[in-house]
Formats: sequence, structure tokens, C-alpha cells
Amino acid sequence: VVRESQSLRSHHRPNARHCGCRTGEFVVKHRMANTRVYRIWIQMRGRCTNPRNKDFRNYGARGITVYPGWEKSFGAFWGDMAPGYSDTLTLGRINNDGPYSPQNCRWETVTQQGNNRRTNVHVETPAGRMTLMDASRCYETDYKVLRERLLRGWPVLKALTHPIARKRTTS
Repeated sequence: VVRESQSLRSHHRPNARHCGCRTGEFVVKHRMANTRVYRIWIQMRGRCTNPRNKDFRNYGARGITVYPGWEKSFGAFWGDMAPGYSDTLTLGRINNDGPYSPQNCRWETVTQQGNNRRTNVHVETPAGRMTLMDASRCYETDYKVLRERLLRGWPVLKALTHPIARKRTTS
């Protein structure tokens, strides 16, 4: 690494110990510190281990942990998760209450991630168990109408298949 000598002086860098070439195993070993997947790894660890992280209450405070092999080593994380990675996918857990681990993590689409939220409402339909959003798509009915019908106590099949009444316009 080439640096100007002034950047090593203490009044420019209060804790100048080296030129910047030894910034830990992460940069030296994998050279991926400025990539999307590295930021995903950093954010995953922060949610689970840093009480000051804005999402800690939904992860670390709930007991969601990071697999010990991944906690200190991005290389181990990337070695396990590189297969199937795409810039269009996000890191998700198969079991929403389970840890971030090789057995419980996968790369997911935004729709898959949305379907795996703990706040989702699931319904039993003739096509199987699915989220309310998936049911509305599958049965081609409006999500808000479906939700309202179920909140009013309609049976699931009737809520899914009953035609939506259109408001009459007066002219």
C-alpha cells in the first residue's frame, strides 16, 4: 500500500500504528471487504451480537445467534455460502427462529424472505398452507379484501373465492 507519510503522523491519524496494509484477516485473505456479500456478513453479525444495532431486538435479543465458525471469519462464511449466491438474492434463514448457520441459511428472493417473516399470517387452502399474500396471488383476489374478510370471520375458502363487490358509480 502506498501512503503519504503525513497520513501516518499522529496528528492526522490519532492511532497510527501501521500504513494500512494489515487491517486484519478479512482484507488480506479474501480481498472482499468492499463487496455486497461482505456487508451482508457484517450486518448479520451486528444484528445478532451488538445491542446497539437497531435490529438487535429482533435478532440477538430473541436468541438468534451466528454459527461460531462464521462469527469471526468471513472466509468461513463465504466458503459455506458462495454456492448459489447472486446479487439479486438476500441471506435468509430457513427456520426463522433458528441461528445463522450453514444448515439454516440460504440465498432467497425478496418474495421468499417476505414469506418467512414471523408476522405473516398463514391459511390452509385447498392448494395447501400458504401466507395470506401467496393465497391472494394464487386465487387472484385482492390481498386487502381477503384480509378483511378473514378478520370478519369468513371461512377461508369463501374469502378466497367469493367475487369482490364493485362499488356502483352514480351518473
